[in-house]
Amino acid sequence: MDAPRYPPPAAMMQSFADAVYRVHGDGGVIPLRIGQPSPAMAALMARHGARHGGLVTGENPFGQEKSPAENAAANEALRAAIDDLGLVRVTSDGGSEDGTWNEPPAITPWQAAAKSHAGPPGSCPAHEWRAAARPCVREESAGVRPSSRRSAAMRITLLALALVAVPPAFATDKIEGWSHGEAYVFTHTPEGPMRLGQVAADGRVAFDWPSVPSTEQTLGATFPSCLESGEPIVSPASPEFWPTSLFVASDDSGDQELGGLHLVSSPDVVAWKASYGQESAVEGAWFQYVHVSQAARLEARCVMPTYTGEDEDMYEQVTDYAVQFESGWNLMRNDITKLHTAPSGKTHPASIRVTVQDGEAEGVRWVFETY
Repeated sequence: MDAPRYPPPAAMMQSFADAVYRVHGDGGVIPLRIGQPSPAMAALMARHGARHGGLVTGENPFGQEKSPAENAAANEALRAAIDDLGLVRVTSDGGSEDGTWNEPPAITPWQAAAKSHAGPPGSCPAHEWRAAARPCVREESAGVRPSSRRSAAMRITLLALALVAVPPAFATDKIEGWSHGEAYVFTHTPEGPMRLGQVAADGRVAFDWPSVPSTEQTLGATFPSCLESGEPIVSPASPEFWPTSLFVASDDSGDQELGGLHLVSSPDVVAWKASYGQESAVEGAWFQYVHVSQAARLEARCVMPTYTGEDEDMYEQVTDYAVQFESGWNLMRNDITKLHTAPSGKTHPASIRVTVQDGEAEGVRWVFETY
């Protein structure tokens, strides 16, 4: 049998893009199409306390047809890998509109709201939905070898996490162009919104960093090994890890959401992140607050072959982690330092450096994104 071709041919990728994907949840079937919001999917995810999810399958990796027995074994290994990561999953399938092509069963896993997509939006290897349930444009059939659940989970990159910490240097900065009066800053958690601070009428942000409840999410599970050797990239792996996803609400319970709050080097970075990689990437930085239960070190160079979706254009996306977590709140910094330009002229992040911000950073601003 011929070796799998990566990236798959453009015609095959177009078939993936044109397909309809069906999620089987809560007694009904939810159809999904790339680029089209799905309120039903958003509602299903909300009932599970989730803000991100993906659709993956072990069937016919890279479009290479396998036997029913091989596909069944690959999907079983995939389900086990998802369960090992503690993710919610439901059954789904996908195929052509006319029913002439279908690949069951696929799996739709998602993470609780306290976890966030840890990697650049443009690198998503499988369909991903936000709370608005708008799929990301990439779809990938990921081969999974039963021999290694953890490495399989890493290869299909169910989750890619890029998170951040909290230095007081930014605690009193103003939000650019703020016009919503007094409001409150929250982060999403599986139990509901957690209040982190306030926004004054003039846009000044002040945080009151709370202690966080215990969580089953650990550094080791959040940052699994990306190395060929399988060696851990974080030490120790056991500390509890709390990422944040900031939003602003007009009420002190977090029910009346106004929009997202981002600490970035420029609004263009927000536009790229908000588009989930559909817009061109720019060189610059974005930040995210995280809480770690004890000091730990995250250090590695991770290389991911990435397909741009244009003809057969692909590149290697390199992420360098040099993170020293302190116990408590930290501010992680993600810098795009190099771009890849696709044939259409669209740019993608080719090199990313992840660190913890130590002290005040120059050229950093709060940007408010209205929902």
